[in-house]
Amino acid sequence: MTESHMRNAFPYPCLSDREVEQIPLLNLAYLGDTYFDLYVRTRLVSESKAASGRLQKAAVGKVRASGQARGLEAVLDSLHEDEKEWVRKGRNAHPHAYPKNASPAEYHMATALEVLLGVLYLTGRHERAWEIMRSVYESAE
Repeated sequence: MTESHMRNAFPYPCLSDREVEQIPLLNLAYLGDTYFDLYVRTRLVSESKAASGRLQKAAVGKVRASGQARGLEAVLDSLHEDEKEWVRKGRNAHPHAYPKNASPAEYHMATALEVLLGVLYLTGRHERAWEIMRSVYESAE
């Protein structure tokens, strides 16, 4: 399966910036996390014939907070100013709990990435979301 085939598998809503600004940051992160998780798992399945257990282990390494935080660090300089603003907002969001396998700093960075991906998804900037997800995915290899 090629990346262009993968893109066609995602349903694409298109909200205005104003509409997206009304959505709580952690809800944007929730959506962005799912978007990135589906991207990672789809790529793993399309690129490997490994058993599902091995695919799961590979996916966890890429979607866990520490991997997302490293990925965001890798792409931070290439982000546009409006994207950096969403990252700043996401990094400053106040989650209710932190996972045991990530530091608070890693979790805030992962949340920031997820917020950005949620915004890009909802506003219809899918090509840009895919560029970022591809870079984050590849930085975790």
